[in-house]
Amino acid sequence: MTKYLPQNTGDIARRYISDPKLLKFIDMECYCWSVVPADKTPMINAGMVFSDRHYGGINYPKGGVGQIAAKLVEGLIKSGSEIQYGARVTKILLEGSRAVGVKLATGKEYRARRIVSNATRWDTFEKLLPAEAMPASEKRWQKRYQKSPSFLSLHLGVKAEVLPPGTECHHILLEDWQKMEDEQGTVFVSIPTLLDPDLAPPNHHIIHTFTPSWMEEWQGLSPQDYQHKKEVVAERLIARLEKIFPGLSDGLDYQEVGTPRTHRRFWDAMTEPMAQFPNGN
Repeated sequence: MTKYLPQNTGDIARRYISDPKLLKFIDMECYCWSVVPADKTPMINAGMVFSDRHYGGINYPKGGVGQIAAKLVEGLIKSGSEIQYGARVTKILLEGSRAVGVKLATGKEYRARRIVSNATRWDTFEKLLPAEAMPASEKRWQKRYQKSPSFLSLHLGVKAEVLPPGTECHHILLEDWQKMEDEQGTVFVSIPTLLDPDLAPPNHHIIHTFTPSWMEEWQGLSPQDYQHKKEVVAERLIARLEKIFPGLSDGLDYQEVGTPRTHRRFWDAMTEPMAQFPNGN
């Protein structure tokens, strides 16, 4: 697989495929998880994801994706580990060039033989470590990669009759291929209650809609303007969803909008959680 590290999915796809519709499908297959088309998606990443998605199908955890974290926690505790919640790390402690511990916002320090950061690369090297500690390899990486957009999320609670029998769990809505990479151009839809009805009250479904959106689109707004923009965007998304779920508006029981600002607030992250592979390199 290492030979695919410097290659992008688009170049390899065009080497063997000429059908324009199939090439667009591969573009969307890449975009739905990398937020860039095939010619900007590393082949080594695409190979792993395509295999997971198309060989054996996708499994859904009973009780929602949060159960994955809950079970990991359960296993860690059983093995003797301790998990501290709400423990905000503000600094990675160094001795020379080696990470030896972390410092919390409370001032408390923890030290260990191995320190693992699950923050974004930008947060790890630009917030938690001093600038002079950034390795040359990381500087090269940051020049090659760029941050992807964040997401706008629309969580809906709807009456069950809105969804006709046979409705699939996942949908991708794109009216114009030329706008696939635009802010809010592509809409992703997940309906987990079709697989796990216990997640919603009886005779109801959860529709989670999300679409790429840049932080810059939501900055500099007053509280009133911010709330108004959320309402306008929600109405626009619902109108688009009506094309595949007629009567959706009339069946709405609950609505909640999350913006890139929401993600930053709850994740406490300075950047969006993904990275792009630009220029086909």
